[in-house]
Amino acid sequence: MKKRKRLSGLLTGITILFILYALVNNYIIDPGAESFLSHKTGLKRVLHLPVWLNVMYVHVAFACIAMAAGLLNFSNRVMEKSRKFHRINGYVYLVSVLIVVLTSGYMAPYATGGKISSMGFNALNVIWLFITITALVQIKMKRITRHRN
Repeated sequence: MKKRKRLSGLLTGITILFILYALVNNYIIDPGAESFLSHKTGLKRVLHLPVWLNVMYVHVAFACIAMAAGLLNFSNRVMEKSRKFHRINGYVYLVSVLIVVLTSGYMAPYATGGKISSMGFNALNVIWLFITITALVQIKMKRITRHRN
């Protein structure tokens, strides 16, 4: 039990640090993404910077929301205290995943590394969306164990 608590605490800490890093880096330190965009050379598509930046801001914000919502919903304590919060938070997670996947679809063609990187990002998004929808379908069918798995 102690080992599980320690692992859970470590995962929570890493997730919180990652969320803080993403928010601070993208909204405070480098809001114009100059450092990130300096690596984008030889793009085959024209990068419309204002549109790309707005899509990136939405992408980062909802990815952070998805990470936080997912972290909360993995907590047995949260679910046991309030199933209603767990359910609402699950829908927040679902909407966040959908928005991240949509924004990734726009951003993937501009991925550093070309077509292979773009294909990898898109494959990851398809898998993430599939797993999320599978969890939703399982809970709607009252298959709690499968939903949790």
